[in-house]
Amino acid sequence: MNWKKMRALYPSLVLWEPDLEVDYSTYNWFKREDGRVFGIQRTQLSDYDETVLNAIFTRVQVTKRARTKREVLWEQALFGEEAGEMLDIDTFRLIFFEIDCRTGDLSLIEEGLKAIFFEPMPLLWLSHDTGVIVEEFHEKENEMVDLDEVIETIMSDLYVNLHFFVGERMTDVKSVKYQFQWMKKVACFSFQRLAKDVMYVKDILPYLLVNHLDKDEREYVSAILLKEVREEKELLQTIQTYLESNSNVTEAAKKMYMHRNSLQYRIDKFIEITNIDIRTFEGAVTTYLALKMLDV
Repeated sequence: MNWKKMRALYPSLVLWEPDLEVDYSTYNWFKREDGRVFGIQRTQLSDYDETVLNAIFTRVQVTKRARTKREVLWEQALFGEEAGEMLDIDTFRLIFFEIDCRTGDLSLIEEGLKAIFFEPMPLLWLSHDTGVIVEEFHEKENEMVDLDEVIETIMSDLYVNLHFFVGERMTDVKSVKYQFQWMKKVACFSFQRLAKDVMYVKDILPYLLVNHLDKDEREYVSAILLKEVREEKELLQTIQTYLESNSNVTEAAKKMYMHRNSLQYRIDKFIEITNIDIRTFEGAVTTYLALKMLDV
C-alpha cells in the first residue's frame, strides 16, 4: 500500500500514537499488517471507500483515554525531564505487554489488565499493541501478582492473545528512565523470540548473550561444541528438555513420554560424542547456550 497516495486520497489520515490529539469519535480506525493503526475522518469516506478499506485492513476501535494522576507522573518520569524521586514510591516492577487486539475495544482491554492487581496501577500505552504497567509497592511487604496464574483467565475473558514480559522488583527510582529503556528493548526482543505467554529476564538472558555474536559466529561456535550431534534434532530436543527439567532424568522422561533408560541412553550418547558432561553445572550451561545459538 502506497501511503503517499493514501494521504493524497484522504488528507485527514493519521497514524495512531498514544498522545494523538484528535476527535476519535469522528474517525474510522484500521489496523495495517505491521500492527500500526491509522484513522480517516468519516466525512472523507464513501460507502465504497469503507467497503474497500474493510476488505484490505482490519477494523478496530480506538478511544481517547483519560490518564490518572499516577500515570501522568510516570509518563513524566519515563519520557520527560522529571526525575524519578517525585514518584514517592518504595519499590516497583515494570510489566510490558503485547496484545493481538484485532477484535476488541482497547478501553475494555485496559480495564481488564488493570483488574489483575489488588489496587489501581498506572498503565501507559506505547503503541496500539504494546504498553507497560507499573506495579507499585508502597510497602516492601506488598506481594507481587503472579501473572502465570492469571494470564489464561485474562485472555479468555478479554478474547485477546496476550504476552507479558515481567521485570524484576526494583527500588532505584533515580535511574527509572534507564531501567525502562533497557527493559523495553529486552521486552521487544522477547516478544519476537519466545512463544511463552509470560516471560522474565531469566528466560531471555541466554538469548541476549548469544545474540551478541553474529550469525557466522553462532554457526561456528555451535558447530565446534555440538559436533555431529548438531544435525540430530531429536537428540538435541531431548537434551534441551533434560536441561530445562533441572537435569532431572525422571522429570524429563515424563515430559517426553519416554522410558527413563531411553533418555539416559541419549544423554550418554551426547556426552560421548561432544565430550561435554552435561551432568555438571559448567557442561549444562555451555550446552544450553550452544542450543540457544541454534534458535537465534
